[in-house]
Amino acid sequence: MRGSTREVPSAYWELLDKLIIGSNPIAHATRDALIEIGVLIRDKEYYRLQLDVLKKFKVNYAALRGADFAKVLQNLHRKVAKTDAVLSVVARPA
Repeated sequence: MRGSTREVPSAYWELLDKLIIGSNPIAHATRDALIEIGVLIRDKEYYRLQLDVLKKFKVNYAALRGADFAKVLQNLHRKVAKTDAVLSVVARPA
């Protein structure tokens, strides 16, 4: 994700979908879950983080740089884990 102080962090959709996520079902479900809960939106050719939504989960850059970054992500992780996108992958038979 990139962005300036005036822009929200964003990534070109093709870079994220084809190179980073690829055919990984967990990565695909995670991206879809972030969209489902409103943390990530697709805006034309970009995915954009919604910083105001991340604030509700107490996730910000400074917190992620700290020693307890995993603890900071717990609320967001719980919400993502309960989305239809993730549950559909987890519920699949092996």
